[in-house]
Amino acid sequence: MRRYGEPAVATQRGARSGIADRQSFERRFEELFSAVHRYLARRVGTAFADDLAAETFATAYRSRHDYDPGRGALRPWLFGIATTHVRNRWRAEQHLLEFDARLAADVELREDLAMSDGRLSASLVASRIAAALSQGVGQSHSAG
Repeated sequence: MRRYGEPAVATQRGARSGIADRQSFERRFEELFSAVHRYLARRVGTAFADDLAAETFATAYRSRHDYDPGRGALRPWLFGIATTHVRNRWRAEQHLLEFDARLAADVELREDLAMSDGRLSASLVASRIAAALSQGVGQSHSAG
């Protein structure tokens, strides 16, 4: 992890890794993209793998000066970034599902209350409606 005031060390790391400049990074991207994409597709499916693979390489490009080949090869570093993106995606989806479940429960509760109010109102006026209808039916028969 790069600390404030240490850009020279981080730049040296990136230079030693062979991914510091854009062309070197593009070359490594072409070599490793399909492997990272397959890894992600096995975990989240092809549709999400496209986005997550792109995010993985965007993150790697932004962090390329922090990569230290002395700590490991580039491929595992990329897979670590990909795994972090999968985990973050999963957490975000869990939060959305929990939020959706709370909203659905709230809507169901409101609908049940509204239906209860309607049933109560109907039961209170049902006898008056029945009486009015029977009087109206009786009057229409006697008038005819």
